[in-house]
Amino acid sequence: MEQSELGAPADGTDKIAAELASAANSSDTPGSGGTPVATAPQEDWVAELDAELESGFADVESIRKQLRGKKVPGHLRHKIWKVILGVNSKPDVLAGQKARIADGASTMRVDCDSVAEKYCDAGTAAERAEEMEIILSFFARARGSDYDSMGGWPELLAPFMALPISRGDRYNCFYSLMSRYVFKSLGPQGVTYSIFRLLLLYHDPELCNTLDSKRIAVEAYTQAWFRTMFVHTCEPAVIMQLWDGILLTGDPLFLLFLSLVMLINARDFVLEGGDDVSAFLQTMPSNLTTDDVEDLAALALHLSKLTPNSFRTQFYNDLFSASSKASGKGSVASTALCLPVGVETLLDARSRDGDIKYFVVDCRVQEAYDAGHLPQAYHLDPQLMLQAPAAFAAEVQRLEQAIADSGHQPCFFGAGRIEADPLIGMVASRFLQKHTKYVSLAQGGYEALHCLLDTLATTSAVLDGHNPSGCAICCGAEVKADIKAAASPARKDKGKEEKSKDDKAKDEKSNMKRSGSTDKLAAIAEKAGSLLRRAGSSDKLADKEKPAAAPPSPKEAPKEA
Repeated sequence: MEQSELGAPADGTDKIAAELASAANSSDTPGSGGTPVATAPQEDWVAELDAELESGFADVESIRKQLRGKKVPGHLRHKIWKVILGVNSKPDVLAGQKARIADGASTMRVDCDSVAEKYCDAGTAAERAEEMEIILSFFARARGSDYDSMGGWPELLAPFMALPISRGDRYNCFYSLMSRYVFKSLGPQGVTYSIFRLLLLYHDPELCNTLDSKRIAVEAYTQAWFRTMFVHTCEPAVIMQLWDGILLTGDPLFLLFLSLVMLINARDFVLEGGDDVSAFLQTMPSNLTTDDVEDLAALALHLSKLTPNSFRTQFYNDLFSASSKASGKGSVASTALCLPVGVETLLDARSRDGDIKYFVVDCRVQEAYDAGHLPQAYHLDPQLMLQAPAAFAAEVQRLEQAIADSGHQPCFFGAGRIEADPLIGMVASRFLQKHTKYVSLAQGGYEALHCLLDTLATTSAVLDGHNPSGCAICCGAEVKADIKAAASPARKDKGKEEKSKDDKAKDEKSNMKRSGSTDKLAAIAEKAGSLLRRAGSSDKLADKEKPAAAPPSPKEAPKEA
């Protein structure tokens, strides 16, 4: 995979190739997260690493630190993977399992035989296929699910079959991988594909729009990539190095960024309108060689650093939760116009050097902006789009130049309420149609930001020009409090006055029934009448129509008389 193939147009207007090439050549890129680099291992550090792995006290972070800027030694890979996947102390749950679960030519058996032939020596393929079937059958029973030939289980187990480890360790490694690194929602219209499309739109809107215009769905070419983590299409030697990168970064979402680099590498073919784009993309990873893996991992890490941290926190559960929906319907990813960014990310970016810098475009009306806004936010009144199109177009040109000059990523910021943000989507779409990169939308807008700052007690300190009397959120809170306070007593009085005639009749009927039902109730009524006569106020109490009122105490009766 030559860097020149990453596809910058001849006129140099697209900077993707230059950015990726710069990332690949950067001295710190390979080391971050332990991405493997093709440097010859030195015997001293390899011996030290082996000694630590054999000690039984190997630490994941220590291993990643030692492998920073280095290639994983092949003879230590099985020990390194076991530590990273956390299976060294796991028991052998397959102890005693000595035979295949099913008889005959089952679908699982056929799949295992096919994969074993690819990943194992000819002399051991049959034995490994039988072991694979035992492992997968036990895994299916442990998960309470049936085997699905399209699930990619044999392919995901295959790399562990090539390692010199026990059957119990293979099962534990496979189980850990399935739990921590394999996306769950990969069915038709799964949310994983919507998330990947948002990532592609963020980094390369032109390529994303072109695929959309050709009606090539993301799942059409990435389903096999995601289901098998490239095992289905890549050669075994390539897979071992790719998985080194995935495990050493410690980022469960790193597969998305590897896939993104794969796709960007084919952008010229897609943009030029090549034949059968979907089929080409499906099989494209098969062209990878071991010499390409280093650049691929470095570029994926570079794109990962350009992606907001909230991307991981927001979509992690959608990708890995066992309860995540098979369909993307109802997920933020399936309805978002562009990549959503949490307002807390905007605050973090303001306080830390080296993180992503945002160019906040405040798309609220002028009055709302004047009552409080983020420092250095650029105000763009979306109402100009309808009221004064020429003035709006001129303002957009100035905004585009300001974004380019700043080198920051544009984040559109609204009120946070649908009724107050009818045009913000149209504004963001205008930039996406012009293929502006790194476009995001602040999720929850000003309302979410105000709520967060209130919690931190820093509203006035962070917001410029904050005016509580003009702030929609501050005024809204006061109005709600006033309405609640005013409505509470009125609601009680109204409830007393609006007692229905049916309820009154029901009460009278119930009272009559209770008074004549038993001798005991009659005695109580006679006693109550005696007390009323002693008080001399029987008529007054009867007029009040409060049958539940307690009679006056004997101590008070003489005083009232």
